Amino acid sequence: MTKFKKTLLIVAGLVALALGGAALAGASSGNDNLSGSTYARAEKAALAETGGGKVTDSERDNEHGATYEVEVTKAGGDQVDVRLDDQFKVVAAEPDHEDADDATDEHLSGATLDRASKAALAKTGGGKVTGSERDTEHGATYEIEVTKADGSQVDVRLDDQFKVVAVDADHED
Repeated sequence: MTKFKKTLLIVAGLVALALGGAALAGASSGNDNLSGSTYARAEKAALAETGGGKVTDSERDNEHGATYEVEVTKAGGDQVDVRLDDQFKVVAAEPDHEDADDATDEHLSGATLDRASKAALAKTGGGKVTGSERDTEHGATYEIEVTKADGSQVDVRLDDQFKVVAVDADHED
């Protein structure tokens, strides 16, 4: 075998190994669009938000003021979509349901609930958060129910940036 053929076989082998390794790395990482340190930082932030689980998908995202979306499957099989800003801070975390029409029945949790509650309590001047859900009325994304010290209830609707878009006294019978 000539020196040229040996060199060619070695180069071809190295290329095959490199391509195969890249394909395996991409297949085992569980991410579609994020990679490298971006994926690692997004994964760490999402798992911290959900309290563990396994990242089953990740991508760039622009919903709710986010830059990245990471889907986490928890031990019980529930899936959570964690949206992160460009600094890998959580901007929303919500159950992942295939049927978006059911979104109005979802209760908020994690950082989403914290941010929405703070905004609602600031608007109402205090009280206790007694309910939360996704909302589509009045141009809102979230609704927080606040029970005031006098027992009255107020519904505060917030947009996807947690800005108040409507405040209504709750008149449920």
